[in-house]
Amino acid sequence: MTGPRTVRELLEAWLPGLSLNEAQGLDAVQSTIAFALEHARSLPATLDGRTRALIVTKLEEAEHWAIACTLHAVGRKEEDGI
Repeated sequence: MTGPRTVRELLEAWLPGLSLNEAQGLDAVQSTIAFALEHARSLPATLDGRTRALIVTKLEEAEHWAIACTLHAVGRKEEDGI
């Protein structure tokens, strides 16, 4: 699920269920996480491997929670009939 294109596609599909402010905020968060993940995965091998792996893991967790936030927001809108 990682990557700006995939995240952008999800947001476009869900945009009708989100306010513009919510969609823009989630897009910014998702894009930033994707950018950070790309760079974290390409950190030099000369850096400690355990800490590099932990950085990637935490960014993947952040990506998961950002997607969960989006799902919750979309579900909230559908429950309200919006």
